[in-house]
Amino acid sequence: MEVTSVSRKDQRLSRVAPAIFVITQEDIRRSGATNIPDLLRMVPGADAAQINANAWAITARGFNAGFGNELLVMVDGQAVYTPTFGGVFWDVLGFPLEDIERIEAIRGPGGSVWGANAVNGVINIITKKASETKGAIREDYVAILNAGQKALNLTSKMRRPLRNPGHGIRGEKVCHLASKFAIAALGSLLVIAGGRWVSAQSNPSGEYQVKAAFLFHFAQFVDWPPEAFKDAASPLTYCTVGEDPFHGALDASLNGKTIDGRPVRVLHFKLPQEVQPCQILFLGAPEKKSLSATLVNLGASPVLTVGESQDFIEQGGMIGFLWEDNKVHFEINLEAAERAKLKISARLLTLAKKVIGGPKGT
Repeated sequence: MEVTSVSRKDQRLSRVAPAIFVITQEDIRRSGATNIPDLLRMVPGADAAQINANAWAITARGFNAGFGNELLVMVDGQAVYTPTFGGVFWDVLGFPLEDIERIEAIRGPGGSVWGANAVNGVINIITKKASETKGAIREDYVAILNAGQKALNLTSKMRRPLRNPGHGIRGEKVCHLASKFAIAALGSLLVIAGGRWVSAQSNPSGEYQVKAAFLFHFAQFVDWPPEAFKDAASPLTYCTVGEDPFHGALDASLNGKTIDGRPVRVLHFKLPQEVQPCQILFLGAPEKKSLSATLVNLGASPVLTVGESQDFIEQGGMIGFLWEDNKVHFEINLEAAERAKLKISARLLTLAKKVIGGPKGT
């Protein structure tokens, strides 16, 4: 077996000096793990502790804390460590575990090669070649992470010091930084997906993987009224009507995810009248004939409607996908959202191709 994380070039594992542990694809398959932090529990000398539903404290050599600023984490050699708060957004490393070729973990100083942040070790997640993976956007995932990284680094230069002695970074700032990351990721997806959209048109599976990624990010910029949920522990529910156009891609994309502390679930219904209470309803192109009736039945219910049929927002839908200039875009009907007591973030509005129903002059 060859590794690349020790000297930035291919070397046989048996010939490298540092203490390095490799988690292979076979190890991943046999582990039963559902996310990357769980996999890292296999690494000798690594501490992997879960703080809450979507936050982990991971480091090496016994120096664990909520903000591990002495462990460098990379995906294919590109750092995903965020110096703004000293850690990694582990919950957004959402690519499938089957797309990982191996994970190389170095326990011990790697600063001479990777920089000062690698004092306690290096974790390099090596993914498979795009030709060996399923889907149309996996090869661009690191580019999205890098865009988010740049946005976070920029805000760190513009912001006063964020740390409280003995308490790390304040919780509300972490949320703000997560929001910055998400909007950067969504903006990058708009650019990156454009290059993949032509091929996605001839590959329905790839097209709906792109749309599933958008649906996940949309939810991060919408506020639902309290009555939209049964209680504080209720999940955020996505629904589809008719034949599932995602063919499992939406379920796979959202599996294990949380948004604002709520677990995410996906439900599929054959008929519009069967739809149970949900927060996000996706209406595929085949549902265009019954679109008007479905929207009328929803009335002012706090449900974010997302569709892909032509003139979707003009017919009363809230967010509509469209394809223009070989790129994926989306439009927003702000009036329809406000009628359902949904608040759409201005950050999301700025990325929309068109917004209708907003205040005059906006």
